[in-house]
Amino acid sequence: MRYKKIKLTKCKEKRRRKQDNILFQRDQRVFYRTQEGQEAHDGEMPEMEKFVAFWGGIWEREETMPNMPWMEEIRRQLNEKVNQVNEFIATFEKVKKEVVKRKGWTAPGIDGIHNYRWKKLEPAKKALSRAFTKIKEDNTNIPTW
Repeated sequence: MRYKKIKLTKCKEKRRRKQDNILFQRDQRVFYRTQEGQEAHDGEMPEMEKFVAFWGGIWEREETMPNMPWMEEIRRQLNEKVNQVNEFIATFEKVKKEVVKRKGWTAPGIDGIHNYRWKKLEPAKKALSRAFTKIKEDNTNIPTW
């Protein structure tokens, strides 16, 4: 009996999944509403001012929401990541290490040079590291290549 009960439960679950897939393909809006446990209904769009006031109060201003403590944890984690700025220094060793990792005969990049050529030309690696350093020092003039 237990085996038949398990089999019946699996069949019901399989049938429900198929029906959900069909509903999702036909109308995603109705599908998501049924997943939320709400009946499908047509409502009016909120006014833009109310919409901006609600979401602006959550993300832009420092207001706390009593029913959403998880947002404070996300805000804290984001602040930790944003405040950790890693300095970009393109030394010759770093450029050489990155060039060696690349596949040799793949399609050339924007510069039109195959990675194979970058691997073989030592002066090109030195010039590339100098170019990165120059760009970093003068970040107002970033080339568009």
